[in-house]
Amino acid sequence: MINYIKTRESADKAIRGAGQSGFIRRQVVSTPGTDPWDPGTSTPANYPIKFVLIAYSEFDRDGTHIQQKDQKALISAQGLTIVPNDDDQLVDSSGGVWEIIKIEPLRPGDVTVMYTAQIRQ
Repeated sequence: MINYIKTRESADKAIRGAGQSGFIRRQVVSTPGTDPWDPGTSTPANYPIKFVLIAYSEFDRDGTHIQQKDQKALISAQGLTIVPNDDDQLVDSSGGVWEIIKIEPLRPGDVTVMYTAQIRQ
């Protein structure tokens, strides 16, 4: 039987060794709206992450789904306190803010090993 917790620890070690610190930024509703068309107000909440940026190959860049300046982020799942989603943003170590276009977990068993995100500035 495969030990996916050990696999997650190995992935985390590799990402920490080659990656950078940053945040998943999520908008959290601070004041709910009073009617259906009033979303209320929200404030950003930052959740610390470790990740590696990887360029897409020219073969992957089709100009529609994956654009010229898109990057791939491999995000460690170790210690992550939220489940990131497509509505979140990724903030890199220099303060650059990236929109998460698509994020998917690598979850071969019942343990999330890491996340792969397509990001765009």
